[in-house]
Amino acid sequence: MVFQATSSSSEIATWIIAISFLISTIISILMLFGYAQQLQMRVWKRNIESKLSVLESYARRSRERTAKYLRDIGVENPEELISIASEYFTISPVSIEPIDIIRRLERILRTGEERIEELVERKAKKASSAEKKIAVTLLSIMNVLNMIYKYVRHILLWGLKTENPLLLGQLMFQLPLILRIARSYYEASKGIADGRPIGDAAGPLFAYYLMNKLPRIEGPIEIAKDTIYSVHELEGRKVVIVKAKGPGSTVGRPGEAVE
Repeated sequence: MVFQATSSSSEIATWIIAISFLISTIISILMLFGYAQQLQMRVWKRNIESKLSVLESYARRSRERTAKYLRDIGVENPEELISIASEYFTISPVSIEPIDIIRRLERILRTGEERIEELVERKAKKASSAEKKIAVTLLSIMNVLNMIYKYVRHILLWGLKTENPLLLGQLMFQLPLILRIARSYYEASKGIADGRPIGDAAGPLFAYYLMNKLPRIEGPIEIAKDTIYSVHELEGRKVVIVKAKGPGSTVGRPGEAVE
């Protein structure tokens, strides 16, 4: 009986070794002919497509939320405005020539912002200033989410077309961060559409409190776009207070104001 049990265990061990050797041989052959890489690309493709559907839902829901808000403020045909704003993009300046690149980049960004504002101003004539600013912000968020979705989709299709595992691998590893960024934009659009403060609202409130509490020497004066300042006296010293003009979903341009 002991001899039979030992023989049976030996046969099982032999079969395990043989099967393991066979599996390793098959895997080696698959790797030799590139099948393992194709299998890995298929796994990445499924994972990326599942994340891409999330990005697509963010872009679609943001578009629907923006359309609803535009209708609420009196825009008759919001889809026309949304179609233009969602596909609008800017091209960064040439970075090989670094002279004054910040100024050039700022100019491009300002031009894009002003373009969206012109569209809103033309379509939402009956809306208040604060409502127009919120509309501009919602359109900008919708534009960003749409661009993120299209970028990820483009890289996925390009990687599959060229059968480039490096593209798919890099995209796969970057997707968690991309999803976090997209979700931040999407969640922010909810509060902005409702007119709720986003981020740190204590600073503007305290600046407003000081503007009304301290003895005023000058102001408030709009020194930059959507940015005001006033001069006050505090304990024998001159105090300059700078804040966003408000109301609306804009932080103004404090950097430009203090230059």
